[in-house]
Amino acid sequence: MRDERGSWASRASADLSVEEALAHIDTGRPLVVTSDRSGAQQDLLLLSATGAVLAFFFLGVLAPQANHPVLVGVLGGIAALSIIGGFAVNMRMIRPRRLTLSTVGIVQEELVRGTWRREYAYRWYEISQVTVGRIGRSNKRICRLSVPAVPGRKAAGIRVPYIAFGENPERAWAVIAQAHRRYLEFSRREAVL
Repeated sequence: MRDERGSWASRASADLSVEEALAHIDTGRPLVVTSDRSGAQQDLLLLSATGAVLAFFFLGVLAPQANHPVLVGVLGGIAALSIIGGFAVNMRMIRPRRLTLSTVGIVQEELVRGTWRREYAYRWYEISQVTVGRIGRSNKRICRLSVPAVPGRKAAGIRVPYIAFGENPERAWAVIAQAHRRYLEFSRREAVL
């Protein structure tokens, strides 16, 4: 499959194992993993929209009958927060992202107004460590790429988003960690990312 940049790429399937994904990258073709707008984030958006509609309904029905400005203010505040929350979820959290893994490095792009905008691109040797750990005391896990400081660039701890890889972000993160170890030396010799 040819993407809009003109390079050959294939979509990761839900049943692709870590070794199969690395074998795909070994062939020289990049592995493209794309997030989707499904799951808990879409449910949150639906809940927010439903909350706004219900708050406006109760505001329209109860406000004329009630002489309580506190009730009107509370319902209006709930409606406003639901609308703002839905807008924030839609604009920031649910934007589709595309992660491209190759023998040279990792590229993350975000879909903004119909075009893919590059968020970052690193060669494997530029990344010092790939870690998967917990967020605070919760059970939620996160994957981070540690990029050391070099002249002209600060050190960075980059968070890898939850990517749809068979609804299993842990598998995608395992592919990233294995690819980092496997292609570290090879990426020093390649010129193009």
